[in-house]
Amino acid sequence: SPILIFSQNVGNNIMSIILGPHEKVNPTGVIIKNVRAYVFGDDDDEKSSGGGADCHKQSAGHWIVDSDIANPMSVYSEYRKSRTSWGIDAMGTIIVEVELSNGMIGVGISIG
Repeated sequence: SPILIFSQNVGNNIMSIILGPHEKVNPTGVIIKNVRAYVFGDDDDEKSSGGGADCHKQSAGHWIVDSDIANPMSVYSEYRKSRTSWGIDAMGTIIVEVELSNGMIGVGISIG
C-alpha cells in the first residue's frame, strides 16, 4: 500500500509526496511545465568572469585558490598549496530555471 511521506496545505491546494502504487493524479491549478539547467560553457569563461556562484572558480593567483590557507586536504603536502588541487572547483556554477504552467519562471543559482 502507498506510504504518505509528506502532505501540506499550500494556499487552496494540498501538496503531497506519496511512495508506492497509488491512483493516478490529475493535477489542477499551477504545475511545473519545464525545468532547465545551465552551466558555463568553458571553465576559463567562468574563471575570467569572476566565478559565478562558485567562489573557487578564480583565475590563478587569486587568494582563495592560490594562497597557503587551511583547507580539508592541508594534511597532504601535494594538496596544501592550492584548494583547487584536490578538485574543490570541479563542478562550477549551475543555474536552474523552473517554469510554471501560469508562465512564472523562478531562477536559482548554486555550485554544481
